[in-house]
Amino acid sequence: MDIHKRRSILKCRENPELKVEYLVFFSGNLMLEGQVYYDVQLTYVPDRVVLDGSCLQSYLSIVEEVEEATPEVAGRVILEDTNNELVPKWIRVSILGHIGQNEGPTYRCLFQDRQPNWSNPELISAVSEIGAS
Repeated sequence: MDIHKRRSILKCRENPELKVEYLVFFSGNLMLEGQVYYDVQLTYVPDRVVLDGSCLQSYLSIVEEVEEATPEVAGRVILEDTNNELVPKWIRVSILGHIGQNEGPTYRCLFQDRQPNWSNPELISAVSEIGAS
């Protein structure tokens, strides 16, 4: 699928809380490399728009079709696409793989970006708390 069509699946709406900085957390899943399932965690600090979460799994199913989609390629694609559409203050994409029969993830891949000169260490420190719940 063409990059513009893929990105058009990511529907955004106006940020209802422009006066405060806050974290948004979404999760979904991908099937890559045959039949290996990966959890995707998308965490970001919105700027002018927020993601309509109802489109995320549809978008991820399209990412599965990206040529030679490995967890690393998928993570980069998701970061670039969401960064382009949302233009968040800060964003992190985590890919968590369940490759074996272990109970927890056996593979992690993390991609992160932020707007120049943006910093809020107290808010970002809460990311580990959200991801653990």
